[in-house]
Amino acid sequence: MRQAYLSLRSNMGDAVQTILAIPVVVQESTGDDGSEGTGDGAPGRSPVHGSVRAVVRAVPVAVLKPMIGATEAVSKTLLGLRNTMEPARRGQLEDKYKSRSLGSKKSHPS
Repeated sequence: MRQAYLSLRSNMGDAVQTILAIPVVVQESTGDDGSEGTGDGAPGRSPVHGSVRAVVRAVPVAVLKPMIGATEAVSKTLLGLRNTMEPARRGQLEDKYKSRSLGSKKSHPS
């Protein structure tokens, strides 16, 4: 459960950070006095263009990161549930991957 919570918290934090960074990106693209900045390198474009561009670039992160976090949380919760219900299988899997990481060729009965 702890790993599920940490995964969800991390991805939600990334999404929040991205959303909160939008005003900073817009401010940098328009300049401090409201005039057009050199952020996008295209003279003649309005400051609104930079704002829309920043929002559009942030939307995928703001939508996908929480979904990724929720998926990881569910996955880790189900893994924990399986390990709780089948402790013998957990031990077999731990032994299996420990032996591979050490380079030995042990085989375990199924």
